Amino acid sequence: FPSHDTQAALEILFCWDFNKSPLAWVAMQKMTFEKNGYRRQQYVCVKESSGKSRGLMDACAEFMAHFPKEQFARTEIGIYGGHDGYSDRHNTPQCDFRQINDYLKAGGFTNVHIKADKAAPDIRPSLEKMAALMAYDMITVSPDCTRTINGFAKTSLIDGTWSFNKPNGEDWTHYADGPRYALTQIFKHTNIVNPHGREVIGTNF
Repeated sequence: FPSHDTQAALEILFCWDFNKSPLAWVAMQKMTFEKNGYRRQQYVCVKESSGKSRGLMDACAEFMAHFPKEQFARTEIGIYGGHDGYSDRHNTPQCDFRQINDYLKAGGFTNVHIKADKAAPDIRPSLEKMAALMAYDMITVSPDCTRTINGFAKTSLIDGTWSFNKPNGEDWTHYADGPRYALTQIFKHTNIVNPHGREVIGTNF
């Protein structure tokens, strides 16, 4: 299995979930590894926020501590997250994504791009897509990302619905949501079971 060590040559998917304090982010990288003589690629959740940051600046400072500019200044960083990250805030003329972009560039990161989709994914197809990625071992989580592991393990739906069960005071769903937004977008038109096949026209994947 692949090492969970971060690599400056690989794009970092900086995945966010907003409207929750402390803010939650997860960083992923697409890694190649060999197993039983075969080369495979896997999205690995390599780093996560502490659960203590109270604003975008604090959260970005945590990211920069995990990915020091001396090593990652030129690494491609794609910013992903919920569509609400594009909403203007009453106390700033810029949306959350633009602020994150500006904080990273001010910190010395030169290859930063906002890649988040402007439309929210439908819950059912996005969860089915994530289930397929996990079933085919295309995503894994570093043991260091305990909040993300907890998020994937504990997130559930309200019985009989496709709505998330979010008890008062919980924060675990937010760590699972960040990667879900990114991977649902990346694999939107990919048939996970048969990558060379075609998706059925009219689905929302």
